[in-house]
Amino acid sequence: MSQQSGRYLPPRRSLVLALFISVELASGAAHAAIPHLIRYQGQAVDRQGVPLEGPYALTFRLYEAETGGVKVWEETQTNVPLTHGHFSVLLGQVIPL
Repeated sequence: MSQQSGRYLPPRRSLVLALFISVELASGAAHAAIPHLIRYQGQAVDRQGVPLEGPYALTFRLYEAETGGVKVWEETQTNVPLTHGHFSVLLGQVIPL
């Protein structure tokens, strides 16, 4: 035990360990907040603007920039049901995000 001016000072090793545990807990909580799946809904139409019907294979891509960016992720989901052109998928089900 160290004492200075009547105050208790914990050993340096305990302080370092407590700091390490705090950082680990904080990083675990931050990691848990990252979504592993993203729900995406859209509408698909043909060239004449007619909504598509039935099952389709849809490919989704993410890029690092809005225009001219490098592709960072891609997945194709097969047999996606389209009703009046509307679809809903979970991105990341085939290839992890």
